[in-house]
Amino acid sequence: MRLERKADRRSRNHFQKDLISLLKTWKQNGESIILVGDLNEPLVMDISNMAKVVQDLDLVDIFSHRHPQLPEPVIYIRGRHRIDYALLSQDYCTSVTASGYGPFHYRTTSDHRQLFLDFDTTKLFGNEPSFSQRWPSAISVSKTQRAIMSTSRQNTNI
Repeated sequence: MRLERKADRRSRNHFQKDLISLLKTWKQNGESIILVGDLNEPLVMDISNMAKVVQDLDLVDIFSHRHPQLPEPVIYIRGRHRIDYALLSQDYCTSVTASGYGPFHYRTTSDHRQLFLDFDTTKLFGNEPSFSQRWPSAISVSKTQRAIMSTSRQNTNI
């Protein structure tokens, strides 16, 4: 069991190093960042590697930013701390129109609450997006391209 934990910790550390390297490259290239996910650790400076990344890259925890009066929600059914985050570059904060967490087991069975973000796409992309008959499967937002890219054909009859 201890060996498994050490392997898990090493895997997490390698993932974090790769992610940090990628995010720093994007930031140096002038790209804005939206990072959403289960970080598996709270963003507390003295214990979290990701908290340092958030600070170094000047990312905003959009839930805390939009809801400073609310206590930290419990988002993991077996946990006490928030470990799921939506982290954005400062310039994207004004494009978020709503954010929050849904109740446990809402729409899907999971041991985490669902995190949601709603965006004003005109503010986010800098123009009125035009959608084709296909659902976008990959989104690329850059200061030079500002477009929604679709890389696969999918059935739109949902």
